[in-house]
Amino acid sequence: MGRLLAVALLVVLPLEVAAAAGGGHGSLDPSFGKGGKVMTSFGSFASAGAVVIQTDGKLVAAGYGGPGDFALARYDATGALDPGFGSDGKVTTAIGASGSGASALVSQKDGKLVAAGFSDYTVVAEGNDLPLSRFAIDRYNANGSLDPSFGRGGKVTTAIGVRSSATALAMQKDGKFVAAGFSEDNGSDRIGDRRPAFALARYNANGSLDPSFGSGGKVTTRIGLDAVCDTVVIRADGKIVTAGWGNFNVAGWESQGVVLARYNANGTLDPSFGRGGEVTTAIGDGDDDQGGYFTLAIQKDGKLIAAGWGSPQVSGNRGFVLRYNANGSLDRSFGRSGKVTTVNPSGADALEPGANALAIEEDGKIVTAGSASHGFVLIRYKTHGSLDRSFGSGGKVTTVITLDAEANALAIEKDGKIVAVGYSGDDDGRFALARYLG
Repeated sequence: MGRLLAVALLVVLPLEVAAAAGGGHGSLDPSFGKGGKVMTSFGSFASAGAVVIQTDGKLVAAGYGGPGDFALARYDATGALDPGFGSDGKVTTAIGASGSGASALVSQKDGKLVAAGFSDYTVVAEGNDLPLSRFAIDRYNANGSLDPSFGRGGKVTTAIGVRSSATALAMQKDGKFVAAGFSEDNGSDRIGDRRPAFALARYNANGSLDPSFGSGGKVTTRIGLDAVCDTVVIRADGKIVTAGWGNFNVAGWESQGVVLARYNANGTLDPSFGRGGEVTTAIGDGDDDQGGYFTLAIQKDGKLIAAGWGSPQVSGNRGFVLRYNANGSLDRSFGRSGKVTTVNPSGADALEPGANALAIEEDGKIVTAGSASHGFVLIRYKTHGSLDRSFGSGGKVTTVITLDAEANALAIEKDGKIVAVGYSGDDDGRFALARYLG
């Protein structure tokens, strides 16, 4: 399939390690947890990868915890665990024989929660145990119990290729769910030899696959040499947009960068987007680059914001924010020719300015979250891509959590406060949450 290569000059923004002064935009909210932070243990290493704000203002974080389970925790507005949810505010759900974890979460209007991720299982191949995985979707009632009207006892697993995982989830207006992630299928080779492709599945409200989508409810799209889908959003017209990181050829050289694909409601690629429904934007320089996670959000005007990180050979780790027009072309009114980059300052090797998470505020400002050596890093940009210097210190905020802590998801509350979730990197890895004044 054709691909659109968008190559542009970059606005390069140095990133300083700074904490917000008390009381200003980006300051920790002292009414939340202890000084704006909350830690939640699940008895063994746990990490939150998704967060939603329910209609009553409660927060729900989801990820993995316990002995390889889906893990969810619900908090009230003060950051206290909600005793009306699961067991003292926490729920764990085992799926599959070898472990599972949630990467995405949506909240229905009726208070039910749908979590998506992966379920591992093991088969015997040529005398060796070969770990494989499937899409896994669970639905929970408002009290944290599994919803028996969904799938089988509240759970659904879907095999796409020999190995697959759902990394993102979105809910359509008609109540159907679109899960997106990656699949690998390349004969009997071991996992390291397989090339991933974008994978999507659409489910009816009861958890059954929707046969009107793709082939039996499933779609796979191989873009370039390989690509992993990290996020999915649904436009007002019902079209589905996905984004991730991929490898592709440019003028005979292997490059890396952000990959987008847009699908019609029936799962076919939308030819009005990019080339044949696909867009690739080169960021890396070749085989030795380290790929990065890319997340996606839709502005009110239909433009797309993509944010993530990469590590080109010549320059070390960088964070990227890009804006695309509705047709998939880079929006040259954003940053310089559609891109903004944020680089490490000299000697700050432990800082990772790239975005694991992205949110758009009501006024159109863009907030990203990533990690530093001891905590979370939030950066806020104005609508045209420059740093918003009214936020934190020069547009950036760092929050000390623990060594190797990482922020993985963001949400904006109705009053403009910003919630970041992830994990603490200590030996007793826990869900970590921080709330900021917006």
